[in-house]
Amino acid sequence: PSIMNSGAGLFDTDVEKTPDIVLIATDHPSLGSVATRAGHTLFVESPRHDTGRSRLPVVAHEWTHHLFERMSGAVSDSLLNAFETSGSACAPPAYHLLEEVLATAVGDGIVAAQLFRDADDTAYLSTSESFYADADIDAMAKAVVPLLQHQLGSGRPLDTDFAAQYLELAERVLSARCNDLQARLRMSAIVQTSHDYDAAYQLLRDRLAIRTALIDVTEDLNSHD
Repeated sequence: PSIMNSGAGLFDTDVEKTPDIVLIATDHPSLGSVATRAGHTLFVESPRHDTGRSRLPVVAHEWTHHLFERMSGAVSDSLLNAFETSGSACAPPAYHLLEEVLATAVGDGIVAAQLFRDADDTAYLSTSESFYADADIDAMAKAVVPLLQHQLGSGRPLDTDFAAQYLELAERVLSARCNDLQARLRMSAIVQTSHDYDAAYQLLRDRLAIRTALIDVTEDLNSHD
C-alpha cells in the first residue's frame, strides 16, 4: 500500500482506493505472468502453488500504469514540454518508453527488491531482460531506479528536473539506438486506408520489431464528400 500511495504522488493522481486484485490460477510453472486492469481492478495470473506474494511486483507494475494514465494535466504538460524543448535526439524514443519504464522500475526494480532480493544483486541486475522482456525497456528501467527512488523520497510529482535527468539516462543507455527507426516508432499510431491489418502488423513486428502500435483505418485521404 505504501508504494502505491506514494506512487500516486509521482503523477499527482487522486486515488480513491487501492486496487482490488483478482488472482487467476494457472497451471503454467513459469513465474512470468499476464496481467491487465479494468478500472480499480487488477487481474493477475498466478501459479496454483503460489500464495500470490510473488505477484506483488506485477501488481505494482500494473498499478503504476493505472496511475500514469490518470496523471494530472499539470504533470503531463510539464513532462511533454520538457521532452519537446530538450533538443535531444533521444527525446522521442525516451518519451515513448516512459510509461513502461516507470512501471517496470517500480514493479521489478523497487517492489521486487524490497520483497525478494538484495537491491545490490549484481548478477540479476546485470542479466539482460531480467526486469522486462525488451532490451531497451529493461536497460532503461534498471538505470532509472535510483532516480525514481529519489523522486519518491522527495514527495514531489514528476517534473522538468526529473525529465531532464531521465533524458540524460536515455542518451547514455540508448545511445545510437535513439536514431534507429525501430526505437523512434515503437509506440506509434499507424493510419492506413486499407483494412489489411495482417500486412500492417507484419511490417511492424517482423521487419521493424515494433511490438506496440495502434493501427487505425480511415477512408481514402484523397476522396471528398
